[in-house]
Amino acid sequence: MSQSIVIETQFFPPVAVVAAMNRADSCLIEVHETYQKRSFRNRCCLIGPNGITQITVPLAKGKHEQQSITGVTISYDTPWHKTFLKLCQSQYGKSPYFDYVYEEIERLLMHQHPKLIDLNTAIMTWINHFLEIETEMSTTSSYRRSYADDTILDLRSQYSLKNYRSHDMLPYPQIFEARHGFQNNVSILDLLFCMGKESISYLE
Repeated sequence: MSQSIVIETQFFPPVAVVAAMNRADSCLIEVHETYQKRSFRNRCCLIGPNGITQITVPLAKGKHEQQSITGVTISYDTPWHKTFLKLCQSQYGKSPYFDYVYEEIERLLMHQHPKLIDLNTAIMTWINHFLEIETEMSTTSSYRRSYADDTILDLRSQYSLKNYRSHDMLPYPQIFEARHGFQNNVSILDLLFCMGKESISYLE
């Protein structure tokens, strides 16, 4: 039986989300929801010398909580994207696949997409291309509170900042593992910097 999943738009999502996407035949991105604070829609978790670092994409001023996700705009009043790139350099500069991955990350962020969903879509498109994931990607046609169809697995908001690390995953080599031990289910960027294209074998 074919399996589809539905997920919210995410900024460099947790490893488990990409693993689920890789296992699915198709993946729907929810584009008819309203923005929700403190989620992976506009943040990700990386690992540094002091442990896990949360990076947030700043949004333009205004009330976003009840705003359609397609209308949420990114603020570039401060060069957060350049700060993010410098953070990647300092925390992952010695990772095995840094040069290979960083160039693509720089290209994505320096484009300065005005809308959050466009940035996240570009990121997900690149991840699929880089890892040669063949899952069919599309967007939802309308909002559905739940999916009763057994062929569609609803993973929307399944991983939050409160619970994302409770998802057990097999360890892979990490830059600061000797200092902090294996850090579970952080951003896909951590896996890509550490394993490059071999990440696809881990995700399977």
